[in-house]
Amino acid sequence: MDVPGVDPFDVYCEQQFYGGGWIVIQNRFNGSVDFYRDWKDYKNGFGSVDGEFWLGLEQIHALTKSQPRELLVHLEDFSGNVKYAWYSSFAIGSEVEKYIFKMLDGHSGTLEQQKFFASHEAFKQTIFELRPRKHPSNNSLMTEGMSTNRDRVVPTKITSCKDEQSKRSGRYRMDVAGVDPFDVYCEQQFYGGGWIVIQNRFNGSVEFYRDWKDYKNGFGSIDEKNEVKEVPSITSCELEPSKVSGQYWLAVPDMPAFEVYCEQTLQGGGWIVIQNRFDGSVDFYRNWSDYKEGF
Repeated sequence: MDVPGVDPFDVYCEQQFYGGGWIVIQNRFNGSVDFYRDWKDYKNGFGSVDGEFWLGLEQIHALTKSQPRELLVHLEDFSGNVKYAWYSSFAIGSEVEKYIFKMLDGHSGTLEQQKFFASHEAFKQTIFELRPRKHPSNNSLMTEGMSTNRDRVVPTKITSCKDEQSKRSGRYRMDVAGVDPFDVYCEQQFYGGGWIVIQNRFNGSVEFYRDWKDYKNGFGSIDEKNEVKEVPSITSCELEPSKVSGQYWLAVPDMPAFEVYCEQTLQGGGWIVIQNRFDGSVDFYRNWSDYKEGF
């Protein structure tokens, strides 16, 4: 996207919901990206626009400075409960102004303003998520998917997962005698709940071949939510009955089943994706063995 005041930057355009035309400026859905970041990261943005990410305050400032904008806040929990708030005028300041709200007026909707932020000062202390779009009638920026969670900035302090009152699985700050407070993941859904997770390995994204110091102090990131889905087995993307794009186990003769991505939305669907390159995050300068086995 080319916006006055900043270098061109990548965006994700959401065209399926709320009439389409949305610029997604933050997306959080599975905890794969750590949002406990410093000022520089929130200024410049982080993550990948094809997954979880934050677009960057500098980019959002440029978007709201370039023309009048509106703000639509859409909140949805994991049970599908939805609330929203609408602001007829919306803009944030520059870095010098600490990206405070320059304008936030005309509230309406089912979500009360104080439920996510009550003032410019509160805004400076929150982590937020939103999705904007260009309104077809007035070129305003409407945003969907915004929440401010102060308990995510500094995790709730506890002394025991078992005695934690909300019984909600997630990230907490544990206070234990003999060491500085540290973050833990409390698992409340399985085996009666109340468990402190001391190791989690599920997709190979973290290297566990470490030295003594790393195992002494800990490593990796505690995510709020790690979901491991059962991957369906199929014999053909074209014959897959749900017609849903996604990951599957493909069974073919003369070799073990292997994972594939079925693309069902483009050119009639039924496609097995054999290569996907979009952001340069994977090195494709490989040897014969890698191209034989896949990577």
